[in-house]
Amino acid sequence: MLATLNMTAEKHAYTLTDRATFAKFSQTTDKLVILVTDPSLRNQYSFVLLNKKYCPSVNHDDAAKLKQWLLSTRGQKLIGNFKIAGKNVFKPL
Repeated sequence: MLATLNMTAEKHAYTLTDRATFAKFSQTTDKLVILVTDPSLRNQYSFVLLNKKYCPSVNHDDAAKLKQWLLSTRGQKLIGNFKIAGKNVFKPL
């Protein structure tokens, strides 16, 4: 996405991007500005545990621990407090 934002700035064009990548990009340049935001556009992250039966080489136990941590109160708080360029970029569940 950073390459897309660089090209967008070079060509004086428009693009769609996520807030986190834009915040990271904006740390090094002010060539782009946000023209439109819409809360209905979401950049959703998903975590899927694979079935051991079909993916026996996957470390299922550690993946399950990571899932529990991501969904825990502490994990959600850390996700919600994560900032780039002083801006919160993720919304927890």
